[in-house]
Amino acid sequence: YFNKKTMLPGTSLGAPLILMPVLFSLSFINSVNLFNSFTELAGLIYLIILLLLVISVLSTPESLKRILSIYLLIGTAICVTGLLCFCLAYLKGDMINNPFLRYTAVESMAHHFPRIKLMFETPNMMLTYLHVVLVFGIALFMAEKKNNIKFLFGTCIVIIVITAFFTGSRRFTGFLLSFFLILSWMGKGKAASIFKYASFLAAISFFIISVVTSIWVVFPVKIARDDAKKNIMLEANYAYSLHYIQPVASVSMIRKHPIIGVGLGTYNANFRKNVDWEWLRSDFDFKAYPEYVKPVENRTLSFDPHSVFLGFFAETGILGLTGLLYFFGSYLVLLFRAFRSSTDGSLRKLVSGCVLAGFIGFLLNGITIDILSMRHFWFMMAAGIAALNISPHSKC
Repeated sequence: YFNKKTMLPGTSLGAPLILMPVLFSLSFINSVNLFNSFTELAGLIYLIILLLLVISVLSTPESLKRILSIYLLIGTAICVTGLLCFCLAYLKGDMINNPFLRYTAVESMAHHFPRIKLMFETPNMMLTYLHVVLVFGIALFMAEKKNNIKFLFGTCIVIIVITAFFTGSRRFTGFLLSFFLILSWMGKGKAASIFKYASFLAAISFFIISVVTSIWVVFPVKIARDDAKKNIMLEANYAYSLHYIQPVASVSMIRKHPIIGVGLGTYNANFRKNVDWEWLRSDFDFKAYPEYVKPVENRTLSFDPHSVFLGFFAETGILGLTGLLYFFGSYLVLLFRAFRSSTDGSLRKLVSGCVLAGFIGFLLNGITIDILSMRHFWFMMAAGIAALNISPHSKC
């Protein structure tokens, strides 16, 4: 099956795909909830099987382009729906009660606009989905020869970027990084250069904002004017942000069980034992998250790790993290070699290059979100591997 249908041995991904769940399972020794651990492992195995099935479906250049086109058009339709919901809510003057938007205390303080989420659990999940749609859209745009279809794909990309911004997610940083890398590697002409530098500056700006707001609350920023003293003062909140809690708790778990972790899928169960509740009360500001005040007082607050690296380091230790990094590193090397060895303008080069850029953007976002549990992330990886079945010299 591997040799004939998926080419995994030829891609050197067979070993890391087997080793990763094996190393994760060693953490079961310390697990406080074996049911959760087995469920989490079963979910990972399901995603690996999904990867193999998608690769087998995308076995020809025609099927690859067809499926990516469908994915792009569906993603664009979702974006249009999200933008329409946003505009209708604005025109009606009711931005709070729309089920397709998210507008809580933190959005009113930091964004001043509701975040589009539609049927996704959170706006962050929608952003990561649009990240994949963007990668496929740019690959198809560059591969297309017909001007009318190229214009359609270009319009889709613009709609996707606008919608991604209105998800209000800090993960827009990785989204922009992927956009910048694609234009840097394969963009040609003045327009590509303009968008390349614009996306780079935007990515740097969002990265700085993301880092700062992950540690401190910051918002709302106020500018006060004192006419008597002829002063203008800038006020910002420097209390710790709730986003800072997860890495601190993760480090505490890692110190206790550095080799095999606290147990796969048991981060929430171990959270309460690895956080200083008095520190939370004294140094954190819950104005943006009033719903967390009571759980902190009752010591019942819990979080997901919100980081694929720190989360798996805490849950599966250095052994599990090694397996994860081995898989990620093998995939990076695989796509990089395919990209470098393919002829300019070939479908293999375009898809492998775009997916490689998308993968790097996801890795950046993986610092603050668990990317390994996302089906669309594995679908993107499958598309990158499927591109290896295409001749490196065949034109689009």
